[in-house]
Amino acid sequence: MAKKLTPRDYAQKTADLELLLETCPKLTADRTRWDLDGSWEGVTVHFIDARERAIFEHWRDFDCKTVKLVNYDTPAVRIAFFAKHKYWVLKDEDIIEEDKRQRLLQLIDSIELRKSRLEDELHHSSPPPLTLFGIEGANNGKATPSAARIRQLIDELIEEKEKWYTILNDLSSYELAFSTYRRGYTYLYIHWKYKLANGEYDRTNEHLLNNKRDKLGTIIQPKQNIVFVDTEEIFRPHPFQNKEVELFLKKFPICSSQAVPDVYARKRPDLNNLEQFK
Repeated sequence: MAKKLTPRDYAQKTADLELLLETCPKLTADRTRWDLDGSWEGVTVHFIDARERAIFEHWRDFDCKTVKLVNYDTPAVRIAFFAKHKYWVLKDEDIIEEDKRQRLLQLIDSIELRKSRLEDELHHSSPPPLTLFGIEGANNGKATPSAARIRQLIDELIEEKEKWYTILNDLSSYELAFSTYRRGYTYLYIHWKYKLANGEYDRTNEHLLNNKRDKLGTIIQPKQNIVFVDTEEIFRPHPFQNKEVELFLKKFPICSSQAVPDVYARKRPDLNNLEQFK
């Protein structure tokens, strides 16, 4: 089990890792020659030759929140990136009544908080100047919500709050569900294939660290991912095989080159070697 670091030690170890990453040699992904699929746009990924892994040994088990050593022990011979929609769903039968009440009360409180903020905005706002193009706010000429629009939003929140209060007070008459499905949360994953010590191949996947952004999409905390690449194997194709099927078909020395589907053959053994044949 890794030793728990003090905040000071964690910060120092993170800074040292970031400095090493900044100065170490990196590979440029070659889409025309590498066995590589997908896009990592929007996420910071550094490809590093697996032969350079030793310089990262000190951080091998370091649980860093801003730099991730994705595959220290399994250098990639094939890489694919894909986005995954992440969400959860709680159905009515999965939630006890008290939990339903608490969740609805939290929802009502959030609506009330939003309404209060709009009321403060309405109270402190001054009438914006008129222009040839309509109403402008004082914020560098950018359009701001009119008082009428703010009142409309407040009325909508009052109506929504009353609706949820009605449901809360007659809970047994309603079926509820809670979900993040429509929030559009997506995470970028990397799926890679790697070579085992016995010469066979295996594959796995990991989610990548996303840069932290503000509401405008500006990066406020960069996060980096390190992917180690087997530079001897990345230049040849490595299809994502079903391991069981792959091992089974390897037992057939004869294979067609023209037929679809492929035809495989092997000589039947004598009875003494039947077990080995399976």
